[in-house]
Amino acid sequence: MIIDEEIISRVLRIREGIDTSEIGSSINTIQEIGHNGMYLAHQTTLDNFRKSWIPTISDWDGHTDSLVERANRKYKDILRNSPETLIDSALDIELQNYIKMETA
Repeated sequence: MIIDEEIISRVLRIREGIDTSEIGSSINTIQEIGHNGMYLAHQTTLDNFRKSWIPTISDWDGHTDSLVERANRKYKDILRNSPETLIDSALDIELQNYIKMETA
């Protein structure tokens, strides 16, 4: 499920497509900076670089652990950090009482 979630998020990002508008392609910035300029330090790059898709468990750096191992760690982290229940404690008591009454 963790791996599927990442694949789905990647597909959704791909479906957004590439912004080819004048702002998206930064033609004005390219002309302003010129062929010897520093694009990475330009404010336009800083404003837009976070729009790219970043994987949650895939490893693009070639570390030794596998995708399955990273997915397993993430799943355990989710379980470890999740609340014991999402049901309000008063509602939980009512439900338990109802179950006891119906099964008696």
